[in-house]
Order: sequence, then C-alpha cells, then structure tokens
Amino acid sequence: MKTLIVEHNPTERALLEEHIYLSGHEVTACATAKIALEYYQQSFYPLIIMDLELPDMKGVEFCHQIRDLSQENNMILVITSHNNLEGLQTVIEAGADDYLTRPIDINLLKIRLAIIERQLDCL
Repeated sequence: MKTLIVEHNPTERALLEEHIYLSGHEVTACATAKIALEYYQQSFYPLIIMDLELPDMKGVEFCHQIRDLSQENNMILVITSHNNLEGLQTVIEAGADDYLTRPIDINLLKIRLAIIERQLDCL
C-alpha cells in the first residue's frame, strides 16, 4: 500500500519509514505539509501518517486540505506527543481516522497498520 509519512523530526521520520516499509508498504516520507501536499496532488496515497505538530501548517489544516483534495477513500493516522483529548477530537473532526501517541510503540504501530489495511479493503 502506498503510504505518505509527514514527520518533521528526521529521526522519527526514518524510524517510521523503516518499520512501515518492512510491513510491506511503498513509502514516501517528507518533512513538511507543503511537500506532502505536492506529493499527494501527484499521486494518491491510501494511507497518510502525519505528525500533528508540523512546522509549516497545523495538523487540523493539513487534514482539511487532504480531505478537500481526496477523490478516493484513504486513511489518516495522526502521531502526537500530547494525549489531549480535546485536541485529538478536533483533528478527528478535521478528517483524521486514528492516532498514536509518542513515544511510538512499534508493536502498536504494526497493529494499527493491519487494522487500517483491513478497513481500506472493505471500502
């Protein structure tokens, strides 16, 4: 499955890229929302994994823009350092489908990827 990762921290981005690739995904990784939107406009990604705290755009705005561009079904998984339910509710309302908190538990990430794959197969 084509997966777009949007993570500004290079260490976290590399970690995500490696584990998601090893899970059988075709991965494109970038550091900013602007670059991610350019990639997304060129090619459809069924899965987008994004940091909620992007340097150039709020995560809520990024979710809105992806949803506005999308003509097909996709899933957005948000990664956040904050377990703030109000903030998470806002991003879910903006179009995110699920979230993980930092530090990222790789086993939980693999489980979430399997769930997302099944959900996309059903759409």
